[in-house]
Amino acid sequence: MAFWVKTRKVLSLFSFNYYRKLIPKGVQASFFLKIHRWWNEQLTTIGKAIFTVWLIFCLPSPFMYGKTPFYICIALGTFNLFNYLIAYFLIHLKVEVDRNHPTTTHAGNEISGFITLKNQGFSTLKDIEVFERELPLGTTQPEIPFLMELKKNQSISVPYKIIPNNRGEYTLKAIVVSTTYPFGIIRKVKIKKSDQKIIVYPQILNIELPRISFGTSINQNQKQKIYDIEQQEYVGNREYAYGDQYNTIDHKAWGRIGYPVTKVYQNDIENSIGIVFLPTYKNLFDEDNFENAIKITSSIIHYLTSRKSIVSYLTFHQNSPEILLDIAEPEKVFELLAISRKTNINKEELSLKLSELSSNVNKLYIIGTDNIMKFSEQIIASIPNDIHTSIILFSEETKRPLPNLPNHMHYILLTNTSLKNESVTLA
Repeated sequence: MAFWVKTRKVLSLFSFNYYRKLIPKGVQASFFLKIHRWWNEQLTTIGKAIFTVWLIFCLPSPFMYGKTPFYICIALGTFNLFNYLIAYFLIHLKVEVDRNHPTTTHAGNEISGFITLKNQGFSTLKDIEVFERELPLGTTQPEIPFLMELKKNQSISVPYKIIPNNRGEYTLKAIVVSTTYPFGIIRKVKIKKSDQKIIVYPQILNIELPRISFGTSINQNQKQKIYDIEQQEYVGNREYAYGDQYNTIDHKAWGRIGYPVTKVYQNDIENSIGIVFLPTYKNLFDEDNFENAIKITSSIIHYLTSRKSIVSYLTFHQNSPEILLDIAEPEKVFELLAISRKTNINKEELSLKLSELSSNVNKLYIIGTDNIMKFSEQIIASIPNDIHTSIILFSEETKRPLPNLPNHMHYILLTNTSLKNESVTLA
């Protein structure tokens, strides 16, 4: 299995997408991208078919002068040229464009809104299509809006939807407004610059965390307490979140307000949990494990904050540690994870920040690729024995030996296959 994973990774180096990823600036004016744009922007589905047929007949035509393929090539070429002349000299396309859509989402979710078009020309426009000129890597625009007509000086809001599948910070640069009128073969296009930055947060997975039935109370001089659900002090309700236990749902309130809510107890509030993401990996073949570690980190943050738990976060960004205590809203963490890259981690700074975080929490999750095991000495030395710690590792080497840990620490070893389940259990 590991061999095929590496083989696919090597083959991906020769893909067009990887070409764009490596040289995003120089590729903008490259011959390959110009051909790609011309094919997708200028030709409709029917136009692509006609052009392909024309190309098939034209390749051998120089050697078949006076025969049928030669005349078919001349006829189709004349037809295509006629369509171009009609589109670019007889169709007047002048529009104003305004974006109105969200600028953040999670990978795999859609960004949907509207784009307002105003016809500033002197005649009615027909058969209008609106789409992004250049989408971020891994992003699709599944439905291209189509308008039968847009009258002079008329403004209309057309639906807009894109689905980004890769986390990151991107800039949507330009919108293509085109018309296929009158023959539906060649598009007359208008490129409208409309820069818009978007941030794609990591994907949120369905996860299940074990309920913490005991823990160290931060608010009562670090004394250990045993909690039982019937003996806890009830403090209120919150909206139901995926994975909540059945016996914690307030069914009376559900019937009264029309949607499920979950009871919140004092122990849920007192449990303070620290999340540590270490952005490091070994080489190109470890990138997928790095991305999976980011997905799990964002999923745990989402799971805990939606349940009103006290959550703190530690990571390294641009070689410097960054720590966030008592997170009220997870968006800041999602943003850091969206732009997270492989970075150098100083062992002394890691020890210092782990000690600082440990003084504010009673449980820790440490997440990363199996490359973080080179920091095992600092992890063991910096975290007190009374803080339960789960170290979540992503690796393709599921049988590799792991160093021994103290009783209050344990490993959870995951692979890419683990995330294909309906729900990921982190127990």
